[in-house]
Amino acid sequence: MKKSKYILEVLVVVAMSVGFVFKTYLDGFDSNSFLSITTIILLGTTFYESYKKDKLIAKLQEKNLK
Repeated sequence: MKKSKYILEVLVVVAMSVGFVFKTYLDGFDSNSFLSITTIILLGTTFYESYKKDKLIAKLQEKNLK
């Protein structure tokens, strides 16, 4: 598993979340905020599922090598 890939994905989600908080603080909550929240949640969920799948594959490959 490549740790740098997962670190980059986490940083993307964190950066989007921080940007959303600042945008909401400065502009207030509007209809575009809902789309931003949805995008952040979908990206976070997709990255997490990818991480779980890769972790499971690595575990199975490790068992097969033994």
